[in-house]
Amino acid sequence: MKTNNIRLLFVVLFCLFAAGTFAQQTITMNHNQTVNMTGCSAILYDSGGASGNYSNSEDYTVTVCVPSGYPMEISVSMNTESTSYDYMYIYEGTSSNGTMIANRIGGSSYTNSYSLNSSCATFVWHSDGSVCSYSGFVIEIGCGMECQDFTIVPDITARWNEETGRYEACSNGPVGIGAHGVFPNNDAPMGYHQSDENLTWTWSWIDETGRHEFGGEGENEFNADVEPGAYYINLWATDINGCTYNYPDTFLVAISLPPTFPGTTVTPSICPGEAALLDGHVQRPDVWVMEIPEVLIEEHCFQDVTNYTQTMCFNHSAFAPGQTIQSVNDIESICVDMEHSYIGDLEVWITCPSGNRMD
Repeated sequence: MKTNNIRLLFVVLFCLFAAGTFAQQTITMNHNQTVNMTGCSAILYDSGGASGNYSNSEDYTVTVCVPSGYPMEISVSMNTESTSYDYMYIYEGTSSNGTMIANRIGGSSYTNSYSLNSSCATFVWHSDGSVCSYSGFVIEIGCGMECQDFTIVPDITARWNEETGRYEACSNGPVGIGAHGVFPNNDAPMGYHQSDENLTWTWSWIDETGRHEFGGEGENEFNADVEPGAYYINLWATDINGCTYNYPDTFLVAISLPPTFPGTTVTPSICPGEAALLDGHVQRPDVWVMEIPEVLIEEHCFQDVTNYTQTMCFNHSAFAPGQTIQSVNDIESICVDMEHSYIGDLEVWITCPSGNRMD
């Protein structure tokens, strides 16, 4: 059984909305203060609270911090006099010396959302001395994107062949490849529960017909219905809050072709006490070769113009996400079927994303 040499690289993407399980805090901006939130949800009101108006001649600075380790998310709704009179600045960090993320905001119907890199924000509010005041502002503060780390570990019972660098399984049995999760922060404070059963597992494999996917919640064993052949299998899992871990290696699995038994004979009828003839012959299966499927491209006509570089792009769907060519040995051949009046007019080359070029 022969397979092409393909190596895969993966980019691990992490994302998770961390939802707090604590009651929502209420903060009123009626004096200078620093508030360290005990949970992941708070509302900052003007001095009039949830239903009243703010007062004249206010100048307050309030710093709010979500629990350490979480970035902050802010959603602002304001109903104030013109920003010429009543307005707010918002800074990232624990003072007005931090990066300004909102510059003199306010007005009759101002709304906006902000994502901070810091776990703290400083709000600086000013109202002038006129007799006009409005309902003010409501600022929702929460924890931003953060991932509860986990990894996945393969559980493989298929036979490992050191010489060929692949796992081998029989055509009439299970593939013998599974995995389990490792959850170092499971059920931590302000965290959530992770398990093999609530992870969504995705198995991706490549065969001679292209790339395929199989999986679902709790599907931590590769039991897709595959024919005998060779498969490059990739695995990733996503937890209940959208945090994903990609296993960094690729499993190359060869499933044997079934043999045939031509010429095998047996005595047609057997009586007690008589000798019986069993004559068995086995025919080894043919060598299986994996070939990446060709891409059919519609005819394209290039202009016959001197000193003019022309390109045509197409996508090949046979490979896994993030898969890259590691060396020239990974390329068996590139074929182009074309017509041109004079071969001396042509230069053809391939270029890698890194800029390496081969004529």
